[in-house]
Amino acid sequence: MPETWISTLSFSIIARTQTQCDLLAKLIAGYGDGARIHSLRALDISYEEAKQPAIFHRVVNERIRSVVADGAGAVFLGSTTMAVNGEMRKAADGIPLFMPGMVGLSVIELLWRNGVLLQMQTAQVE
Repeated sequence: MPETWISTLSFSIIARTQTQCDLLAKLIAGYGDGARIHSLRALDISYEEAKQPAIFHRVVNERIRSVVADGAGAVFLGSTTMAVNGEMRKAADGIPLFMPGMVGLSVIELLWRNGVLLQMQTAQVE
């Protein structure tokens, strides 16, 4: 893939509620990337339903298939509690699935391994 693929990528957001989708879209728009949002998809299930794996996975997979059919280039799973499984990958049909919690942890790990966090902490103390 060309290096610029991530900066030109359109993506859809899937979150448990429409309010969560709207908040994420507002945040992304605030960073100047609102035009890249392909669609917002709420699971429209209660917190109790979301804790039931059969219901949760059925609805998530339905939303992912809808996003794929819409032509989005990637899916941003708008919850730190969503975990990607084989069924979700199959529903995504090869488009990337991004989980904010895992992305955040990966970025922090990368910064730590490269000494950037330590340099930032040292600079703040001085």
